[in-house]
Amino acid sequence: MDLTALRALLLADAGVRPLVGASRVYFLTAPEGAPAPYIVLQPLQTQPVNALDGWAGLDLSAVLIDSYGVDFTSTKALGAAARTCLQAQQILMQQETEDYDNPTRTFRVSQQWQIWT
Repeated sequence: MDLTALRALLLADAGVRPLVGASRVYFLTAPEGAPAPYIVLQPLQTQPVNALDGWAGLDLSAVLIDSYGVDFTSTKALGAAARTCLQAQQILMQQETEDYDNPTRTFRVSQQWQIWT
């Protein structure tokens, strides 16, 4: 699943869409001044699966999904909605962390996912 398909999946989800609207899922970075809440998708790495005769036609990709919001509770709710959406697709989460971004005054839930394609 590429980032475009992942974005479409999140935006179509009944739990995520009410929180981010029809378009506030961005690639790599959010536009300056983007209203929270929103999600940022960032590819971390792609590891091809190889067999003795070459590429096996399968990749393992790591993707970082950052959910941003103006308060801790709503940001955690957005992260939970994204998690529910992706786990329903059998996508595996590796870890989740929370923090506060002082320059933008936003809270962040950061999730790292493994996606087989």
